[in-house]
Amino acid sequence: MSSVLVVDDVRVNRLMLVKGLAPIPTIQAEDAAQALELFFTKRPAVVLLDIGLPEVDGVTLLRIIRQHDRRSGQHTPVVVVSGEGTRQHVMETARLGVEGFFVKPVEPADLAQRVRELWPKSGEAEGNGGGEEAEEEEPKAEGHAEG
Repeated sequence: MSSVLVVDDVRVNRLMLVKGLAPIPTIQAEDAAQALELFFTKRPAVVLLDIGLPEVDGVTLLRIIRQHDRRSGQHTPVVVVSGEGTRQHVMETARLGVEGFFVKPVEPADLAQRVRELWPKSGEAEGNGGGEEAEEEEPKAEGHAEG
């Protein structure tokens, strides 16, 4: 069974995301180099991506993932989960083709629901060809305050 790649440089954030996704299997990366290694070796079904990564930011990492997708003829669902929810970030990631943009702090149930919606589109389940039906609408920044 494939997993969700959780990419965030803050360990506590990664652990909270992993806990919120349980029982969905996850793998974790704390930076872009680790994320790319896991992406190419483990082929995750979905990627949860923070924008504010050290050295190589999440937008650059997303560009690399999309270049690989174009070359391979596949589509990897990517959901941004970031504290950087400016209009510029939302628009830039939308142009690169993300399936969602959540602003931290995130409501774990909402994020888990979005990941479950994307799971069949990963190409692993039900013989889907890799998410050819990508949504054309602009992703909305979603954030949830406590309470």
